[in-house]
Amino acid sequence: MVIELYEKIKDDAKVILATDSRNEKAKEELKNAKLSYEESCLTDAISKVRTEAANIILNKINEMINILT
Repeated sequence: MVIELYEKIKDDAKVILATDSRNEKAKEELKNAKLSYEESCLTDAISKVRTEAANIILNKINEMINILT
């Protein structure tokens, strides 16, 4: 009976360790996904700022051309 109990505890411990391992892997994947999402948001924001800056510069150039012509 003691051996059976020992085997059951040992099997349960293996399940717990496997679950912990999967949880840690899932946490790492979630962290990576979050970082990837944040990086994507920053890239989008930078792109929008660059586009807006380019539009402002083009508008100023057009104003100067209109003044000269």
